[in-house]
Amino acid sequence: MKDGTVLLEIESYPALLTEICSNPVVLSATSACIVTMEDDIHIVEEDADLRLDPSVDPKCLGTVAILDTRIDFPESFGSLIDGSHVCDGADTAPNPHGSWVASKAVFGNMDGSVILRPRNRVFGCAVYNEGCTTAHLIPRLEEAVKLLKDRIKVFNLSINCDVPLDRDDPLTKKADELQYEHGVQIIISMGNHGVWKSSDSLSFVFEDDDTRMTAPADSILGISVGSVSGETYPGLLSKRNEPSPYTRKGMLVNGIQKPDMVARSGNVGQDLRIKMDPYSRLVTRRGFAYNAGTSFAAPYVAGLLEMIRTRIGDDGILTSKAVLYDSLKPIEWVPESDYVRREDLLGYGLAEESDIAEDGSRVTLMRLDSIKTGTEKIITVEVPEIEMPNKKVNRLVVTVTCVTMSRVEHRYGEDSVRTNVVPYCKNAEGASPANNNVWSPIHKRVFKMKKMKDKDWKIRLECKSRDEVEEDVEYALVVSIWDPKGNDICARIRNTNRYPEMVSVREMVRLTERMRAENKIKLDG
Repeated sequence: MKDGTVLLEIESYPALLTEICSNPVVLSATSACIVTMEDDIHIVEEDADLRLDPSVDPKCLGTVAILDTRIDFPESFGSLIDGSHVCDGADTAPNPHGSWVASKAVFGNMDGSVILRPRNRVFGCAVYNEGCTTAHLIPRLEEAVKLLKDRIKVFNLSINCDVPLDRDDPLTKKADELQYEHGVQIIISMGNHGVWKSSDSLSFVFEDDDTRMTAPADSILGISVGSVSGETYPGLLSKRNEPSPYTRKGMLVNGIQKPDMVARSGNVGQDLRIKMDPYSRLVTRRGFAYNAGTSFAAPYVAGLLEMIRTRIGDDGILTSKAVLYDSLKPIEWVPESDYVRREDLLGYGLAEESDIAEDGSRVTLMRLDSIKTGTEKIITVEVPEIEMPNKKVNRLVVTVTCVTMSRVEHRYGEDSVRTNVVPYCKNAEGASPANNNVWSPIHKRVFKMKKMKDKDWKIRLECKSRDEVEEDVEYALVVSIWDPKGNDICARIRNTNRYPEMVSVREMVRLTERMRAENKIKLDG
């Protein structure tokens, strides 16, 4: 390695790790598995003269770090590359996978037009090489994060171990350590499997233990992203908004739900031929390519998170992360098998670009703060009286989302999360908690009601700790009130809010846009 440390690979048994570590010349020893990003889907390529939408100034866009292979975009797309770096030992030659992943972070789902509208830029950071194991990837992940942490907050890693999770993986531990220490967010694909190629139903696919998630998707602080099909096609296992046949199923990791969320991706038949649509469309140096996998669901979410950061002027990551979880759309798919939990495939819901903006039917309030362990805090939101026109059909939906930068120490096993902030809602009935575990860094409560009485909405925040050490724990709280039928409730809520404890997303967007126009905020460089 660059610091002079010698990295050795040896064949051994896990039981011998302790004995190996006791040798005074050994700095550390960990078990490692091969990491992969390949599949044998028949990729389709399509030559096209791609151009960028001239109305978008790339210098006004945020940047996502792509931890993958080198990016090889068309020469005319140079303004979208915000830098590049090859980590120690990684391949220096371009590889299509890095370009495909980067194109999803930059463009999202593309409709087929040759004029492309970018939503982000990317920094290409090569971390992969053929035969790469977690032992190789760990120092490269650390090198990349430490290099970029001061100017980039969103990192995408679409690389997974090639075997299902059966133990704590050192790559997962390193990912959590880096995210907590440096205040960054790593978006991680759930990984793909091949069981679907010989199955005739989704139920049979996900009953198989070989479809279980792989490291580092079990990262507690990471955002793990699975895939649902973008379109329905005759004869295919998965319909629109159903789990993609190749996505891996998650689990409760120390009581914490994985995956965190899903995004739409390409659909594929058992003949391994990809369906060509906006969800499978990617960019290469020569034009379009079509492929499917959770590798491309993850950067879609990474790009969405960076868009939120840019729009609300978030210097960190926690507030944007809470807004992202708040915006997730529920999916009504129900598995046919009693052995499959829907949350293990869908997480908290579907990430969609159209859901992050406020309109007349939705108000989103947010707060970033810290609280001392062992203490409580009351947050008050004023809500005017609102009664829906049709009491039999309409329901106001109130979502309370709290995201904590929890201290995580994997040496404690099931008690790895050492600090956490938990929201408790007063003056509310009908709570539908997405996660009942008080030690989950993600808490989301959904309320559906016919009307809201003219009184204050109180949220009690309790800061928990498993250690007898007083410390400040950072959290982001987001409260959304919206009418799914589209009725205009915005002014009645936002204009009467007497409490400065929370600010609306719309106000932050307007303030950020004004400061950017006055050159008080600069994204370039």
